Amino acid sequence: MANNFTEEGFNILEPKIDRRNETNGITGSHFPLYEWGLAVIYKFLGTHNSIARIYSLLLFSLGLLAFYKILILQKIKPFTAFIGSLLLLFNPILFYDSANAMPDIMALSMALFALYYFIKLSQKRQISTLLLATLFAVIAGLIKFQFLIIPFASIVYFKRNRKNLIYLSLATVATTSLVILWYQYALKLTEKNNLREYGLWIKPITIQEKFNTFVNNLTIDTPELIVGWPLLIALIYLIIKSWRTFKFNSNVAFVAIGMLSFLLFYVVAIERFKHHSYYFISLIPFLIYAAVQLIKNQKQAIKLASIILLLQMVWSMARIIPSRWTENKWQLPMEFVNTKILGQLRSSIPQNSKVVIGSDLSGCVYFYFTQTKGYSFEHVEELTALKNGIPYFEIMRKDNVKYLIVNEENTDLNKVNSLQGIKLYNKIGNFSVWELESVQ
Repeated sequence: MANNFTEEGFNILEPKIDRRNETNGITGSHFPLYEWGLAVIYKFLGTHNSIARIYSLLLFSLGLLAFYKILILQKIKPFTAFIGSLLLLFNPILFYDSANAMPDIMALSMALFALYYFIKLSQKRQISTLLLATLFAVIAGLIKFQFLIIPFASIVYFKRNRKNLIYLSLATVATTSLVILWYQYALKLTEKNNLREYGLWIKPITIQEKFNTFVNNLTIDTPELIVGWPLLIALIYLIIKSWRTFKFNSNVAFVAIGMLSFLLFYVVAIERFKHHSYYFISLIPFLIYAAVQLIKNQKQAIKLASIILLLQMVWSMARIIPSRWTENKWQLPMEFVNTKILGQLRSSIPQNSKVVIGSDLSGCVYFYFTQTKGYSFEHVEELTALKNGIPYFEIMRKDNVKYLIVNEENTDLNKVNSLQGIKLYNKIGNFSVWELESVQ
C-alpha cells in the first residue's frame, strides 16, 4: 500500500493494493496513516526494507516514551518506570513486530499517548489536554479500532462529577463518530471494487475451530509470545505474594476493565486469533502495567524489576531470533533473499505489465518482492476454475494480463503447461516467466 501511494498518488482516501484482479486496486482498509507516512519517506529516500523497519522502530519508541510517562504519572519511581517501558519492548511479540512494517505499532503508540493524556486529564482538567487525548485516541482507533480499549480503560481514574462527564462524553462522541465514519466508508470502498483484502469483518468459523484456537492461544501463544515465560511466572508469583495485602483500587480497576474489554473483543473476533498472534498487542500494556504495579510494592523493587527484565530479554531473543530471523526461517523463496537474483527476476518482467503470479499463500508477498501488480493464486487449479462459466485464466487474459510468473518449486508444472496461449519467456532460479498471447 505504501509503495502504491508513492507510485500512484498520495490520496489517503484511496488506498491501493497490488492484488488488483479486474479493478484499479482501490479497496477499503483501516485508515492508512502508517502506510501514507511511510510512502512520504519512500518518496524522498527510495523504497527499502530497512526504511520501513526504522520507521516502525521510531514509532514504537514513541510508544515506549508514552508508557514511561504513564508510569511516572502513577507515582512509579523513574528507574522502575524505565524498566517497565523496556518490558514492553522485550515482550516477545513486540520484540518481533516492533521492527515490522505493520500499522498496529503506530496504533499502539497513539493509544498509549491517548491513555497518558486521559490520565493527565483526570488529574487536572484542561481543554488542551482533552484535545490531545481525543486526537491520539481518534488516530489509534482509525488505524486499528481495538486499540481504543487502552484509552477507554482510563475511565476508572476520573471522579464522578458533571465536568468529567462532559469531558468524557465529548471525547467519546468525537472518537467513536470519526472511527465509525471511516470504517463505513472503508466498507463502501470495498464493495465498490469487490476487493475484500482487509479484515473489516469477521469470518464465521465452527465451534470446534473456536475451541482449538482458544486452546492454542492459551497453552502456546500466551506463555511463549503474548507474555513470555519469565514475565508470566513473575506475574503469578507477585499475585500470590500480594494476595493477603490486596486492595481494590483504581489501578486494579484499570487493568480489570482493559482485560475484560479485550476478552469481549477476543470472543467476537476469535477467528482473527487463529493465525494472527499480533492481535494480542492491545492487551500487552495492561499485563505489563499490572506487573509494574505489583513490583513497586515489593522490597528491593528495583532489583526484582531488573531480574525480571533480564530474564525477559533473554527469553524474547531466544524465542524470536532462531525462529524468525535466521535465514532458513524466513519462509521466502531463495530468489527473494538473494538481491542479485531478485534484481534479475525483476528486470525480466517489463515494467507496468499486469501479471498473474503464484503459488503465493499470502496473496501479496510475491507482488511486493517482484514489484508487480495484477492477479495471484494460491493453487494453480484456481487458474482453470470457472468464474461465471468462463475459465478464470481466460478472464485474466481478457483483462490485459501479459505475464504469468510461477514458482516452480511449489506449483504443479503439468497444470501450468496445460494452459493455452502461453510461451516460456524467461527462467530465473525456480521462477519461470511465461508470456501470454494477446486476445484478438
